[in-house]
Amino acid sequence: MTDNYIQQLALGLEVTDRPFLWVVQPDLAVDSADASSDDFKDRVRNRGMMVAWAPQQKVLTHPSVGCFVSHCGWNSTLEGVRNGKLFLCWPYFADQFLNHSYICGHWKVGLILMSDESGIVKHEQLKSKVEELLGDAEMSARASSLKEKAQRNTDQGGGFIPQSQERWRAPPTQLPFSDIIPWRLADIMMRARATGLMKLKNAEIEAAAAKEMASIGLTLVGSHEGESEAA
Repeated sequence: MTDNYIQQLALGLEVTDRPFLWVVQPDLAVDSADASSDDFKDRVRNRGMMVAWAPQQKVLTHPSVGCFVSHCGWNSTLEGVRNGKLFLCWPYFADQFLNHSYICGHWKVGLILMSDESGIVKHEQLKSKVEELLGDAEMSARASSLKEKAQRNTDQGGGFIPQSQERWRAPPTQLPFSDIIPWRLADIMMRARATGLMKLKNAEIEAAAAKEMASIGLTLVGSHEGESEAA
């Protein structure tokens, strides 16, 4: 990470005027006067904390966490969704861009931070996106709904198919795309990566997902773009 990258993030966290926990890994960031100076720490002393590491899962389970600024790695995506958190997505490389597309475009529980021509996210944008995200009641409701689905499907006797609905049991089962919860999708994504599908559009990835679902006796219906049924 460059000085400018960290500088803008530090300024963004400061101008939100909200409490924050910022994990800065020493081996992933160069020294930044704005992020590590005593002046910055003094200015945010009563509402901000900088640490080299934090137990992310435990942090995300805490009810005081309003949103999660994430690069959208798959583990972080799962943990955020499972705990009903809103996302500020800052994808950096690899599958993070695909994961963010589901967070923002399909599940609609997050907003993306857009880099400028130099690859930097300006602090003004961070402030405005935080306010927009935390002020969106409908998005919060969707995040809570995903959390409930995640809890149902990880309880004893659960699974990614709703066990209480007999219509899901009879073969061939038809499963709407929106009901593929993340951990099953994770397996599909892993298979997609192995065949180079990460470069394909959502519709093409869904076609690959449909093929994987067929291998376990399920049929994927509907699509991310509202197109015809995938077979």
